[in-house]
Amino acid sequence: MSPKDWVFAGIKNAIAFAEVNGNWPSRYLKFVYLLSWNSFYNAINPAPRKILIWPRNSFAFDQIVPGLSDIDISIVSENTPHHAIQQWQAYKRRYPWFGEINFYPLQLAQELATLANPGELNRDPELLKYLGKTKLPVNQQQKIAVLIRMFHHDRKALVLHPVARRPKWSYGLKLLDFDQASIERWMSQLNFQNCIQEIVGLAPENEREDLAYELGVFHEQMSWLFPQKDAHKAEMKSLVSQLSIWKRQIILEQCYWEFWGVMTQTHWLAKSQIQPHLENIKSLMEACGLPLDAEKSNAMENVFKFIKNSP
Repeated sequence: MSPKDWVFAGIKNAIAFAEVNGNWPSRYLKFVYLLSWNSFYNAINPAPRKILIWPRNSFAFDQIVPGLSDIDISIVSENTPHHAIQQWQAYKRRYPWFGEINFYPLQLAQELATLANPGELNRDPELLKYLGKTKLPVNQQQKIAVLIRMFHHDRKALVLHPVARRPKWSYGLKLLDFDQASIERWMSQLNFQNCIQEIVGLAPENEREDLAYELGVFHEQMSWLFPQKDAHKAEMKSLVSQLSIWKRQIILEQCYWEFWGVMTQTHWLAKSQIQPHLENIKSLMEACGLPLDAEKSNAMENVFKFIKNSP
């Protein structure tokens, strides 16, 4: 077992003990997270500040559950910050709770924010502040798109550590504009099956059976929950054209999200892979046969121009 495995295992054991005994030593374990973050930040970004960098998600909202949560960061920079990324990878090998980088090229930051799901963007308050925005409203389809991804990401934890996921889901639901009564009801019985029931309850009545099935048996092949994974297949475009309008609306939300998701990962994705994939995503969106949001369509065109002009 490597040193980082020992550290991670030790934190997980502390969490398991605390969960059983109803006592969370979170302030001590969070201090370890804070020290590691400060060490990275001071190493990579000494004054004068040349790039903008900050934590987002649970760390930004002081909702870290040590051993289960990651420290995710956002970077805004004119050029790809290779040194920062290399340092992050080095720290990630040392600290297993270092998570994902979202990189926003300075000249494309506004377009990417336009394409992002507002429920996801609300998890990055410093980015909103940088863009001159406050907490964004989230419509019903956007809420469901976020919840589908949250549920997929947390499937295992909702079975093994449901209590430990309450902080994440509680603040996540708040950012999606759920009222306090709904949040308390959801948190009172947070688990795998209850999450399915709560998400399904947000869908139109005639869509609930299909959504419950897809969430419960989840498969990544040819699923309308994650259509971006098969956007290159003609069968997916054929499938999409046969789906209900509501399902196609969810697909559009996932596809807008994919544009944002891919373009915030350009620091490690090959340019030769990015453009063909996004062209397939755009083609899949057109196969939906629904009108596209004009502002988002313009942002997608600017993304393609950026890719074309990038070295």
